[in-house]
Amino acid sequence: MGTVYAAESPGAHGYLAVKVAHPELAHDRRFRERFTHEARLLARVDSPCVARFVRADVGAEPPWMITEYVPGPTLRHHVERFGRLRGGMLLGLAAGVAEALRAVHAAGVVHRDLKPGNVVLSARGPKLLDFGIAHAVEDPDPTKWRRLRRMRRAYRALGLPSPAGLSDERTARMLDRRGTPGGSARSSTGADPPRTGPTCSCGAPRWPSPPWATIRSGPRRRGRWPGG
Repeated sequence: MGTVYAAESPGAHGYLAVKVAHPELAHDRRFRERFTHEARLLARVDSPCVARFVRADVGAEPPWMITEYVPGPTLRHHVERFGRLRGGMLLGLAAGVAEALRAVHAAGVVHRDLKPGNVVLSARGPKLLDFGIAHAVEDPDPTKWRRLRRMRRAYRALGLPSPAGLSDERTARMLDRRGTPGGSARSSTGADPPRTGPTCSCGAPRWPSPPWATIRSGPRRRGRWPGG
């Protein structure tokens, strides 16, 4: 869809990420609408665990968008190169992604593309990127899903099948939420979590725990991120 450049700006501390659409796509009306939609949704989210929106010009030739530059490997790259996460680093990742999703959903946005390739392990914590296929949620009944969950739980407790006609319009949002433990399982095993069973095996980490992994399990000692 585009090329991302690292750029400097007067008055800005550090680099900024400039996403520029490919010229051959800039004349596509539907692509420009998606690009505009992405910029508007990202501008609504405010979280230390989401790459910060700076500004955009969707009417330019080609359109461009500036966001916070997040140095560091993606979660996918880290797992493929250094192996599985565990301990404080895994728990810190889960907490950071959960915070990112909390802020995204609080802004009325569903990310819809939560995956290891869209999470960067920066020195300040995990950062969620890429709102290319996100969409806004306008839910007139914010308690509907909670009531449906309670009803389904009661049916399961009684050993009854789930009643028909209880489809949920917020499937994408639940996929986002499922992505938090699912992403953690993938981070610790290097593969998608199994459909059955809530546990996953955690191997030895190749990197020590980063500074943002303040949640510790057991007597493990807090580590330092390389270069941090």
